[in-house]
Amino acid sequence: MSAARPDQARLDPTFLALPFRSLGETALARAAELGATHADFRFERVRYQSLAVRDGVLQDASDSEDLGFAVRVVHRGSWGFASGVVLTPEEARRVAETAVGVAEVAASMTAEPVVLAPEPVHDDVTWVSSYAVNPL
Repeated sequence: MSAARPDQARLDPTFLALPFRSLGETALARAAELGATHADFRFERVRYQSLAVRDGVLQDASDSEDLGFAVRVVHRGSWGFASGVVLTPEEARRVAETAVGVAEVAASMTAEPVVLAPEPVHDDVTWVSSYAVNPL
């Protein structure tokens, strides 16, 4: 077993168990097959907790989460974007196809093509929102 990367040591293991890497690979490969000159994949889980208190007494507590992914592309000189919440390879392909389709529609309305600034690829990067107290 390999050691966890430093950024992953801060992540909830239940998040790391989600299929975000395979979904990303599938979506990005499909976007490339369709001719996108740029594609990026984002996977996100946002967790919420709500507490209701009256006169110092807990009345209600609930936990919920939003889970999903998005594909953003540049195709034919225009941006395209789509998102999904079903975590399957078929849905990852469909979302990539939708993003490319949106870019194709936008291309007919884009007077000046999108030109990306030179920026190194940030492959396999993890961002964690800052917090003062570990919420996990």
